[in-house]
Amino acid sequence: MHAKIWSLANGLFYANKIKSKMAVEDQKHVFISKEQPVLLVDVAEGYQEKINDSFINRAEAKAMFETFDYLVRSQGYQPGRFAMISPYRA
Repeated sequence: MHAKIWSLANGLFYANKIKSKMAVEDQKHVFISKEQPVLLVDVAEGYQEKINDSFINRAEAKAMFETFDYLVRSQGYQPGRFAMISPYRA
């Protein structure tokens, strides 16, 4: 995992308590940008809707699809060569 992605997740979700045994800089991955491997998309108009025993956020799902479509069709990235994460509080 790229050091910037690691630092973001560790700081946001784990109060910087997670320690890695591997050197993240030594791993070989393809990123959208080595300088900025994380893209945050604000979906302010979204809200969670309960369906049976689960929740859905339609605006967030639409934003994820549109971002994926943009990266694959417009920017030439290959599906399976990047990850999209939609964090939430449980």
